Amino acid sequence: MKTKLLVKVMTTAALLSACALPAYSASANFMDIQHSYAKDAIIELTQKGILKGKSEDRFDPQAEISRQDFAIILARALQLDVTSKPSAPTFTDVPSGNYAYSYVEAAVKAGLLQGQGNQKFGFGQQLSRQDMAVLFTRALGVDAYGKGENLFFTDSSEISGYAKDAVGLASELQLIQGNPDGTFNPKGSADRQSVALMSSRFLKTKQELDNAATPPSELPVPQKPEAPIGSVPYIPSPAPSDPKPAPPVDRTAPVLTLISETSLSVTSPIQVRTSEAGTVYVISASQNPSTREQLEALVQDTKKAAKATVSSSNVETSISTNRLLPGEYKAIAIDAAGNVSSSSAAITLVFNTTEALNTPMLTIGESLNMLTLTFDEELDAAYLPSSSSFELLKYMNGQITEAVDIDRIEVSGNVVQLHITNPLAQDDLIIMNYGASLNLEQAIRSLSGKSIEKFKKINEFDITISAIENIALEIKGEQDSIIITSYPSSNNKIDIRNLVRVYYGSEEALPQYDSVENDFNIEFPYYSSQGYIVLGELKITTEDTDLLFITPPYDRPSGFTISRAAALTEEAIASL
Repeated sequence: MKTKLLVKVMTTAALLSACALPAYSASANFMDIQHSYAKDAIIELTQKGILKGKSEDRFDPQAEISRQDFAIILARALQLDVTSKPSAPTFTDVPSGNYAYSYVEAAVKAGLLQGQGNQKFGFGQQLSRQDMAVLFTRALGVDAYGKGENLFFTDSSEISGYAKDAVGLASELQLIQGNPDGTFNPKGSADRQSVALMSSRFLKTKQELDNAATPPSELPVPQKPEAPIGSVPYIPSPAPSDPKPAPPVDRTAPVLTLISETSLSVTSPIQVRTSEAGTVYVISASQNPSTREQLEALVQDTKKAAKATVSSSNVETSISTNRLLPGEYKAIAIDAAGNVSSSSAAITLVFNTTEALNTPMLTIGESLNMLTLTFDEELDAAYLPSSSSFELLKYMNGQITEAVDIDRIEVSGNVVQLHITNPLAQDDLIIMNYGASLNLEQAIRSLSGKSIEKFKKINEFDITISAIENIALEIKGEQDSIIITSYPSSNNKIDIRNLVRVYYGSEEALPQYDSVENDFNIEFPYYSSQGYIVLGELKITTEDTDLLFITPPYDRPSGFTISRAAALTEEAIASL
């Protein structure tokens, strides 16, 4: 339900006469205000009994006001209910035993105070000029959204995001005018004279707004006088139409309900329902924003926050987690009026290891100054890998010859480009190990939220496999041997490398028996901490006319060529 905060004209009078400090009866004989820019306002409000000094002849115009004392002033001025206290303190620095506790909580309940984030009120801190503008404009009950776009102060950039609209509205209503040098000094402390001047202006503005919102009383209908013969008939003037009442101000925060589980994998959307249309945000659990500006600032980092538009009340809304890092998050909703909901329960996001990116294809670029990793999905450019995540080595004649240095890395579309310090040759064989030193914020990620933690790769060459024809072979679990079963002796054994030769470029690869799959892995002859690089598999059987089955890697389905081998003839096999 939308409600309007009603503040009577007596607000300012009560507000300023409630100042905590020794107060003296109304007097305009203060000796210390002669050079104050708020002298006239101080005298005016003192004569009306609104302001009181610290002594009979001293007002102390430059004395500062603390945040908690101003909260007490607001609560007393607005006659807020200070007896209904919450079950637990809103702020950790204003516990239930604090002298200002009931007043601070009453002001929070009325929607006047929101704290400084992280459950802190700022107890003991002086009230800043920007916070004074925030509190006075809230008391006016006028929507300030968007008013911060036209600030003219030379130090407008120093105004905190949460206060910009309030300062903009206060400036528009001429509650504030800034300093002679064009600054506002938003974070400077508010003193008694600035409170007096702004209160005087606030009092007049509030009266004007209340008058504009109050319909005039019914005017008596004028009596028609008897017109003398021959005179013009009397026609009464029409009664003025009722002025358009000011729209009510929405001070009610939306209610957010978390529908999803509290533990999800990245790529699984977070589902929520809110009581009002607006926007829902997913942010780090450690953040405690209280305004739209603070929430929008958080979602600029797409790795740590996300948002979605809520089209209407009480409908399910999904927030994508595809670009978020694993970690603890929470959901917060905000309505069109800028009211912020309570946070949801903590939401834990983890990587889904079953939805990882496929291993990319590695090639040397045409310019020879670049290596290219090509993935089968579009990548998230916000996740830019660092050079420390890669190990690049040149391989020749069975040994490592040198390391390859990376100058810079770029991500575009489905490609990662590694710009190399020194040019490569087109026929260089490059071994890549990725993930040795991996930072999650720099791990390669797709726009769908998939990641790839570790892989090893060599650049692409044609693989040539030679095999003899028309011979039936069967694997019997030997390490490097297969048994010939189509000849009289069933115990004849032969090294598979006498039947099959595998070359990757100019380097020979090694078929190695895999006891789990009962076949042979074609392994490149380089071993790293992550194991051998498997190029493909050899499957040999007697159950089909195609005696030799060769399974290439998924990313190189046309990379194998098979030709007749002269290494061993059928007669040679028969003679074994």
